[in-house]
Order: sequence, then structure tokens, then C-alpha cells
Amino acid sequence: MTEDDTRPRKRVESLDDLVTWLRWIADDVARDPDAVENMTTDRYLEACAAYLQDRSRLQKRAGHPLPAQPTWQLFADALHAGCFYE
Repeated sequence: MTEDDTRPRKRVESLDDLVTWLRWIADDVARDPDAVENMTTDRYLEACAAYLQDRSRLQKRAGHPLPAQPTWQLFADALHAGCFYE
């Protein structure tokens, strides 16, 4: 997935922001499908889960556990990571 100027720069803080973020991911995948590591639903969902699990562990180790109430940004990050996280 590319890190180009079409990527939304605003943090994902609302449902509308998430919708914009998801449309960006969809457009990015359409532009460069070969850059996506996890093209099947099962691999994509597994990558989302692995990302969240690993991020939780890393943040806990750093003394900054994930908040009890997830944020829109965390959800957006997991959905984006599902495209390429292994």
C-alpha cells in the first residue's frame, strides 16, 4: 500500500472519519492490488487480529496499555494493517 498524498491526514475520531479512511483503503487497494499482502478474507481478518494483539502487547510493555474503550483510530489502524500485516 502506498503512502502518497491521497492518504487522509486527519486522525480518525468519528464514524465519518472512519468512512473516509475506509474509502481511502479501498481506493489504494484498487490502485495497487499487488501491494496488498492479505487478499483473502480469512488472511485479512487474521492480520487484523494479529496486529491488535501485537500492538496491545507492545504498548503494555512500553507502559501504555490500550484503552479499555477502543478508539476510532485504533479501529482504523487495525483495518489498514489487515491489508499487509503478517
